Amino acid sequence: MIRNIRWWHIIALVIIIAGVFLTIWTAQQQDQQLRTELLTKAKIATEIIDPAPLETLTGSSSDITSPDYQQLKAKMARIRAVDPSIRFTYLLGQGPEGTFFYVDSEPADSPDYSPPGQVYTEVPARIVTVFSDKEPITEGPYTDRWGTWVSAIVPVTDRKTGRLVALFGMDVDARNWNTLIMSASMPTFVATLLIVLLVLVYAFFQRRSDEEKLRLNVSEEKFSKAFHANPALMVVSGTEDSRIIDVNASFLTTLGYSRNEVVGRTTQDLDLFFDPADRKAVLSRVGETGQVRNMEVKLYRKNRDLLYGLLSSITIDVAGMPRLFTVILDITDRKQADLELILMNKKIALLSSITRHDINNQLTGILGYLDMLKSDVHNPVLDEYFQTMAASANRISSMIQFSKEYEKIGVNPPLWQDCRTLVDTAAKEAPLGKVMVKNDFPAGAEVFADQLIVKVFYNLMDNAARYGGKITTLRFSVEESGDDHLIVCEDDGNGVLAGEKEKIFERGFGKNTGLGLALSREILDITGITIKETGETGKGARFEMTVPKGAWRFVKEPE
Repeated sequence: MIRNIRWWHIIALVIIIAGVFLTIWTAQQQDQQLRTELLTKAKIATEIIDPAPLETLTGSSSDITSPDYQQLKAKMARIRAVDPSIRFTYLLGQGPEGTFFYVDSEPADSPDYSPPGQVYTEVPARIVTVFSDKEPITEGPYTDRWGTWVSAIVPVTDRKTGRLVALFGMDVDARNWNTLIMSASMPTFVATLLIVLLVLVYAFFQRRSDEEKLRLNVSEEKFSKAFHANPALMVVSGTEDSRIIDVNASFLTTLGYSRNEVVGRTTQDLDLFFDPADRKAVLSRVGETGQVRNMEVKLYRKNRDLLYGLLSSITIDVAGMPRLFTVILDITDRKQADLELILMNKKIALLSSITRHDINNQLTGILGYLDMLKSDVHNPVLDEYFQTMAASANRISSMIQFSKEYEKIGVNPPLWQDCRTLVDTAAKEAPLGKVMVKNDFPAGAEVFADQLIVKVFYNLMDNAARYGGKITTLRFSVEESGDDHLIVCEDDGNGVLAGEKEKIFERGFGKNTGLGLALSREILDITGITIKETGETGKGARFEMTVPKGAWRFVKEPE
């Protein structure tokens, strides 16, 4: 039996063992990378959580009516909405009865909702240790009453004293987690299988003539079964001339070609790549590193329909001749689902726009008829009713306008934006009258914020022009504040009353300021920027926007 062991048996066994270890190593690396990314997301989210409102909570059902609880709950929901892979976000506390929930991201009518004070009986022991050692961790997969999760836990501490206030938690579904790990490991597994098959084929053809040794005949029966039965698209090609030596059945069926149409030709001859730059990138990476992993490409089918795929290629030597083995996973259905979701969101936005337009038309009619009735009926009692009804209609109109602006927030990803340009753009649109705007931002100053931040600058200008009284000048500048930066908007007008410095950011306060400033706070909050009014009454308003570290930079101006 020992004499029947050939050299290719040993090589195949070594490759299989190496492939298994490499697959396990790849899975471990992907798991560690996912944990690092999840913990980073949780740390970023923790930066925008103000511990002050937390310290007012009692961790009981009485917190539900607290404005601080409502503010924190809204923030949990927004953090969760930023990333579809996040299932739950929450804040945990510790009391005599054990670990409990302060607040979570679920609406009150959700079956997964955790009311304030609910004891978390299944909490893993490692999570509990964070209350004492204050070190952020990832935990899982573990199972509780809600499912199986991988969690990132980050302590929320008082920035001045360092005292722990609560734990912030972020959960992702363990099933999705494992799917990502398997997807990352699959190319390594497929490559290992292909290499083993190549060794078998090479050993078989080594007994043939020298001419047959120079060719890779992938139609051999055993290799053909494994090669052509694979649902992924597979291509074997030369590395020098890139000519296709063979393809599997999935390649032909999916792209609509016959074997004679592809063998002996290149992907360039077939005009296979939607973007020719992708083909060049694949060949370049293979030339530099010997492989390509999970590169997203768009390919043309024979009928010119598009196919979206994840392409992986690897170069190996067969009988001293290099060959390029390419695997393409068809993800067209997934991409189509993404496009359908985008289209659905556009339809919902269109429906909302039409609905708002129709409601506003009806409100305009109501206000017109109320005005006519008021003119025809001269009754002091009825006049008061007319005024109340008109105020309610105007209030509804304001709420509709708020919803129109609010639905735009967070739709597009944040960007680095030039501050001087933002001020200049807003100043061109704002009704400034005789108010002069000074743009004292240094050249190259950029802020990382939602794309609607220009509306924040517009709202501040509009607010100053409307209510600044004696105002003549409005100035925008930047100041350093420790590791943070302050974007400052100040004027020489009447200023804001001491008792209204926070109320002006509430939706509905005043006539117009509540709408604009409330939206401004929401827009800034997307990237953790806070805003407050710190001016002195009678000497002018001063709005300070605190930009956290990492969201402010200076770029070199082109020479």
